[in-house]
Amino acid sequence: MSDPHPDCPICRAPSPLAAPRHVAAWADLTAAEQFTLLARLGEALAAGAAGFAVATDHGHFHLRPGGAQALRLTIGAADPLLPLIAQGIDAADSVDLAVAFAMDSGVPRIAPWFRDLLDRGGRLRVVVGDYMDVTEPAALHRLADLDGAQVRVFETGPGSFHPKTWRFRAADRQGATIVGSSNLSRAALTKGVEWNCRRHCQCGDTGL
Repeated sequence: MSDPHPDCPICRAPSPLAAPRHVAAWADLTAAEQFTLLARLGEALAAGAAGFAVATDHGHFHLRPGGAQALRLTIGAADPLLPLIAQGIDAADSVDLAVAFAMDSGVPRIAPWFRDLLDRGGRLRVVVGDYMDVTEPAALHRLADLDGAQVRVFETGPGSFHPKTWRFRAADRQGATIVGSSNLSRAALTKGVEWNCRRHCQCGDTGL
């Protein structure tokens, strides 16, 4: 455990969105501490906060309102993921997606935006896993039928493959990433309870 630093004002008067210990990076926190901080972030966003930027003032990891690298947490149900994905694709020239599972219920929900991206000359790369044999062949056929899309299946063998991440890039170097819990299924994209965090940044930033 890192002791509080007496010269750190964040340690002396911690905010709800500050790391509970004097650590410089998210990765230095335990899983329980990360979950607590995410829960507080969700509460702040639900209360109307527009976004947050990652900061390490005084060497203490924390989140602060606003900034060029604002975060947006969507939690599903009344705040579904699909509109955020659609917004990202609409603004992008290149979209990369990696998910553990693709379901025939989910691919048709996002396919119109995929087709629009490809029709305007954009690039679409998709990696789907065969982990636990959950991915449905019909979903893979739908993805493969997208003319111009690069679709790959990750063979897990005895291991695992469980990512859920999107990356959007635009010609003006603006971009965004979404990382969270949603696979390509109707429930995950619409009314299911899921947690996904979107971050805007410049292409070339370490976060994109």
